[in-house]
Amino acid sequence: MIKNGHQGSIWGQVGKATDAALASGALVAIRTTAATVADGGVEFVVREVSSLLEKFDAQAKAAPQRNPFLPYEEALYLGHLSPTHLALLNKFPVMGRHFLVISESFVHQETLLLPEDFIALARALGESDALAFYNAGRAAGASQRHRHLQVVPLPFEGASHGTPIDPALAAQQGKVGTDIADLGYRHALGWLQLETSPDSCGLAMHALYRRLIGLLGITSVATAEGDRQSSAYNLIATRSWMLIVPRTREHFASISINALGFAGSLFVRNDAERELVRRVGPRALLAAVTR
Repeated sequence: MIKNGHQGSIWGQVGKATDAALASGALVAIRTTAATVADGGVEFVVREVSSLLEKFDAQAKAAPQRNPFLPYEEALYLGHLSPTHLALLNKFPVMGRHFLVISESFVHQETLLLPEDFIALARALGESDALAFYNAGRAAGASQRHRHLQVVPLPFEGASHGTPIDPALAAQQGKVGTDIADLGYRHALGWLQLETSPDSCGLAMHALYRRLIGLLGITSVATAEGDRQSSAYNLIATRSWMLIVPRTREHFASISINALGFAGSLFVRNDAERELVRRVGPRALLAAVTR
């Protein structure tokens, strides 16, 4: 575990903390059933979530003034990653070993990410094969205003390896640019070199992040409530690559789309939404919320 800035791994705590939190009721397991939908060479994983997640998601969006991270639930605590960030289990996981990297003090989810966010994230990732993602703004699928990045292990449940979009990204390995991978939606993609330490990795991730959002014209703007990002976006990243997707709206019809959708994992609530994904096609659905 990482405490007080010392390097280590948070992953060793996830299993034990999950078992204890499930036993106490602090963690709410969300049941899903998964199927794959092939589109453009990508095997999208489409999960139908239980009605329980819909209930809690509606509550979170109806009462955004409640901050679940101040104070956080002790039963979900995994450890401090740095003086400014800590790791918590996701209270409503739809994948196993899903956890959050949050700022200990309140930082708005719609302000641009800082070097310390990525240093904490890199310490959380360690040397594990995992995916980090960030929903920057309500239009990008964020349900909470308090700064929180999310981490899930790879491969995805229901996927044979890595993420479903890995083959499309690999064809552009080493390149940095906009709309360079055959994904079907607007994006900026860049690659990372393996660094000697998590903190070096975090700084490299932040530098690449700033370059990619710059390519998409996403900046910091002054508002009456303080500095905010100029537009919503999703970030997905591994220790090897980073993808930024600009967003214009959260939903396609009734289907809510967050960052995991752009990594190839879509969530639906019922058979009608699953059939809509099949009929429209995942790539067209994702493109529609990025224009």
